[in-house]
Amino acid sequence: MLLNNFYINLKKKINNKLKKNLKKIIILSLYLITSPILFFFFIIIRIISPIVFIRFGIIRSDAIGHFIFNTSYNLKQNKKKYNYFDLFFLSSFPVANKYYLSVIKKNMNIFQFIKIYYYFEKFINLKSKRLVDKELEYHGSRDLKGVFFNKELTHKFTDKENNMGYNFLKEKKINKSDRFICLNIRDSAYKKFYKYEKVNINFSYHDYRDSSLSNYIETIKYLIKQNYKIIRMGKKVNEKFPIENPNFIDYPFIKEKSDFLDIWLM
Repeated sequence: MLLNNFYINLKKKINNKLKKNLKKIIILSLYLITSPILFFFFIIIRIISPIVFIRFGIIRSDAIGHFIFNTSYNLKQNKKKYNYFDLFFLSSFPVANKYYLSVIKKNMNIFQFIKIYYYFEKFINLKSKRLVDKELEYHGSRDLKGVFFNKELTHKFTDKENNMGYNFLKEKKINKSDRFICLNIRDSAYKKFYKYEKVNINFSYHDYRDSSLSNYIETIKYLIKQNYKIIRMGKKVNEKFPIENPNFIDYPFIKEKSDFLDIWLM
């Protein structure tokens, strides 16, 4: 009886292993048939692993918070002691901020075809060491290791970019000596741009995170009296702010707004 049970369990394990390997064989065969170049690259990656360990990562590019946090987190980690070479692809188009994309491309290797290898690795092993962002995925994009503490800024503006920013402030009658505040007031429009406009997704479960403009009016008026300039930020918002004052800029509704200023002003 015991031998029979052992034989049955052993047979199940062998069958499961064969099925698992069969899936891998089928996928690799499809790679070979559809694109010999991609398959060749896949083999090379394995061969050179002892010398250079190539990893794959996805950059969530549809939401500005994840877009900036995830990429900065990756760049700030000390990888000098490891022989890592990281390759990334963007999760969606258009991206949340085109200017920021141009900045990170100077420091990150971004190629869309990497998507194939990323999902292949994920299929083989969810805990694969070749998956760059598995840590952020499990932690919900939180800095549990304190990577951002006591580190220099990852990105710095050029003199030309700073001049562009200061020229904008000058046009809005904000001098270098003036104090100005960037005000972020979240509303449901935050989840209604880019790819979300093309698909039917109900984001009402995020409504509890939204704020009412009326809750900020008194504070804004007080700050203006204290000689602060106020810039209400946002790429897309539901409604115009009910304040008319030369020291208040409703940024989402001005023609000068840009992806560059979205970042620089902050």
